[in-house]
Amino acid sequence: SLNHFYKRKKEMKLLLLLLLMTILACKVQGIGQSGKACSQKFEDLESSLNDTRKKVESMEHEMEKVVGVMKELFLAHYDPDAFEEQRRLKKEVQKRLEIKEQAKLKKQEDERLFKEELIEQSLEDGKSAPDNIECRSYAFLTHFRNIEHGGQDATNSSYCDSPNWSPSGADVSPDWVGTGWYRFYGPSGHRMPTTAPGEDQCGTFGTGWLIGDHPSVPGETVDARVCFQALDECFRSVDVKITNCNSFYVYYLPDAPFCKFRYCATNERL
Repeated sequence: SLNHFYKRKKEMKLLLLLLLMTILACKVQGIGQSGKACSQKFEDLESSLNDTRKKVESMEHEMEKVVGVMKELFLAHYDPDAFEEQRRLKKEVQKRLEIKEQAKLKKQEDERLFKEELIEQSLEDGKSAPDNIECRSYAFLTHFRNIEHGGQDATNSSYCDSPNWSPSGADVSPDWVGTGWYRFYGPSGHRMPTTAPGEDQCGTFGTGWLIGDHPSVPGETVDARVCFQALDECFRSVDVKITNCNSFYVYYLPDAPFCKFRYCATNERL
């Protein structure tokens, strides 16, 4: 009932007042025996306050449901057309929520299957790879890094391979884990382009491309340089390493020098 609800709210305010008074008393009494008793009293009051708060929140939720039912009954009696329209809108909202939840579950399942694919592919390719440790221990770059992709994703977001230039982490590529060995895979492409792809591509503004050639002999590692195209073809550059792992390449890549710069890939294979 409403009387019970207001009684609980009044009880919560009283407990809050007692809690504040207990805090002041604890500061005065210090940490002796009386201070320990005061501390225990504080914990008891805090527990009671939390319990009462939960009850009040539960009652508020129930009251909201009751008010909603009362509104529907009122509309059904005095404005049947508005009532039917409201029911229709509620069904539409519920249907959208169900579709959204199904899409979320499908995305989670697709991500799980893709991770399994990455593991299986890594194990399979490792059978014919040379003994270089980096050919068996690397991270995958699978986010949309293909030079055929524009500078933004479906949410109009672009990314960078550098947490240092994105404190919140919102702009960091989902597949970037910091400086280390990487392999391009899947829709992102297979290897880095060796010609400037143009700026505002592969999900970023400053596009990373490789100057020079890839190593041609399995097990061979070469030093190379990556340029980031922004304003000109090599606005900034970083030193990298590349290893030929027989059926794929791995790249030792540092954090990008700016945001939004990141490493790009092409569909070309070895």
